[in-house]
Amino acid sequence: MFTGLIEEIGKIISIIRKGNYITIKIQSRVCVEDLTKGDSIAVDGVCLTAVDYDRNSFSADVTYETLKNTTLPTLKPGDPVNLERAITPDKRLGGHFVQGHVEGVGRIISKKVYGETEELSIQIPEHLKKYIVEKGSIALNGVSLTVAEFHDPILKIVLIPETLKNTNLRCKKPGDFLNIETDILAKYVEKVYSGKKSTEILTLQKLKELGF
Repeated sequence: MFTGLIEEIGKIISIIRKGNYITIKIQSRVCVEDLTKGDSIAVDGVCLTAVDYDRNSFSADVTYETLKNTTLPTLKPGDPVNLERAITPDKRLGGHFVQGHVEGVGRIISKKVYGETEELSIQIPEHLKKYIVEKGSIALNGVSLTVAEFHDPILKIVLIPETLKNTNLRCKKPGDFLNIETDILAKYVEKVYSGKKSTEILTLQKLKELGF
């Protein structure tokens, strides 16, 4: 489990193809400080397992299934990637719960600059649109963000200076793709209601009754 608060921007050192999976080596300073083999690290929002590491880098295997559903196949040596270690019990949750299970990719349609902030418009895959709520949470390339607007199938998010400074979203441009993970709360609500035969309208009161 992660928070969506990026700890550092790493850099792809190498990509080695091995049959139906690849091994990527990533330059890191912060995330390798207390790393051990088997630890989880989110790379652009994708939960990967460290299989090797040294003082300046770590390696992780990426399976075919992960390659098929994320932007990781497009990475090349030198590319910047967002990195975050798995949350620990003593860590404050400053973003929102992010599992590292990317559900699809979205394409940047436009990018507008307003002073020190940027607005991205992103086209969302059909199967994820039902989980998008204005002012709700979403993880893009592992970054916890708030949906500013949603006009099917386009969502807009605003990047503040802090986010631009500390994530690779500052490098993204129209036409680029981003890893998407929707808010787990939306999926739990769907799960609860998918088994009901009634056509009750979901209200704030009903959410409270369900414990949300």
